[in-house]
Amino acid sequence: KRIVRFEPSGSLAKARAPGNAFVTFRFKDRASDATVNVGQPLQPASIALEPAGDLRLASGATQQVKLIGTYKPEQNLDPVDLTEMSQWNTDDAAVAFFAKPGVCEGGSEGISNFTVKYQATEDDPWLDVSAKAIVTKVDYQSIEVVVTPSNFGMGQSGSIAVNGIGPDGKKHSLVGSSLLKLSIDPEAIAKVEGDYLYGTAKGEGTLSASFLNDEFEGEAKFSVGDSR
Repeated sequence: KRIVRFEPSGSLAKARAPGNAFVTFRFKDRASDATVNVGQPLQPASIALEPAGDLRLASGATQQVKLIGTYKPEQNLDPVDLTEMSQWNTDDAAVAFFAKPGVCEGGSEGISNFTVKYQATEDDPWLDVSAKAIVTKVDYQSIEVVVTPSNFGMGQSGSIAVNGIGPDGKKHSLVGSSLLKLSIDPEAIAKVEGDYLYGTAKGEGTLSASFLNDEFEGEAKFSVGDSR
């Protein structure tokens, strides 16, 4: 099992399971090794959603929300992002659902309650927090695709933003939507990892997106160069 996972940006590591992991960091022709020690999880004193309060999103669109654990002062621990280790459930999946932890997708118009539960170990009590997902129907006019930065090196990444544009010009995030399809041309130049485009070979490429069974399409140009 994976003990630690690095975000594609390479700047953030997330502990996945107790144990020791040997990590090699590479930059061009240089390499540096390190050992990462992950201890047993600790039960937080409280948990909260970030952002706090109810979620408001459009049908087919997504909104990201985190579960943050806060610990007792005597534990001397910073707040921890517990999103991926928590259980996310809605009471009406036709209105809203979580395809993966922390990513809520709007379905049909309406209101769905959702609850997030966390326990550090089987011996700890469950902690939970609840809120509402309020979904409205939007008559999308187009989509836009943006890669930031649009130029990055091999082994590096650019963040992906795909937005659906409503009749009022408002943008609704579609990243992670089950109705969104992404493709890369040429395929060998990069790969999609979550919200990032990760460079694998030098060259120029196109990230294409289609939404609602190809009803809406968009694309963004990008280039991958030498590692910087």
